[in-house]
Amino acid sequence: MEGLTELENAAVGAASAGCVAVTLQPTLYWKNAAAQGLPFTLRPSLLFRGCGANLLKETSEMALQFAAAGRMKAGGDASSSAAREIAGAVGGGAVGALLVTPFECVMVQQQLLGTSLLQTPLDIVRRHGALDGLYRGLGLAALRDSIYVGCMLGLT
Repeated sequence: MEGLTELENAAVGAASAGCVAVTLQPTLYWKNAAAQGLPFTLRPSLLFRGCGANLLKETSEMALQFAAAGRMKAGGDASSSAAREIAGAVGGGAVGALLVTPFECVMVQQQLLGTSLLQTPLDIVRRHGALDGLYRGLGLAALRDSIYVGCMLGLT
């Protein structure tokens, strides 16, 4: 990562996230459906509901995480410590949560209500306000993503 430019790191992150988002979308739907008490289904029209928001979320999140972690990890010499590597990755995860929390909120609401990609965020903002609605759960998302990216990019 340290040998790549920020743009190259972002491209690697976005490409890998696109694959992950599409292949794991059904499992994400099943998890959210179970949490919401919805019945199990194999219908593609339901399994991939919210996939557009998820794809935007995943690709932008991992692009930002890879670029931020690469930037935070750069600048050290050959003797850079493992702590610097992990701290850079943890920081990349926290930064990424700022971007993706609204996408996750929209995706979950789309899966629950079946509303469109454009209508869903408008409804959320109307009901709860922009910050309280779209950024609900930001602290926990930052914690989750810091742990995840810290392990994924800090220990590899």
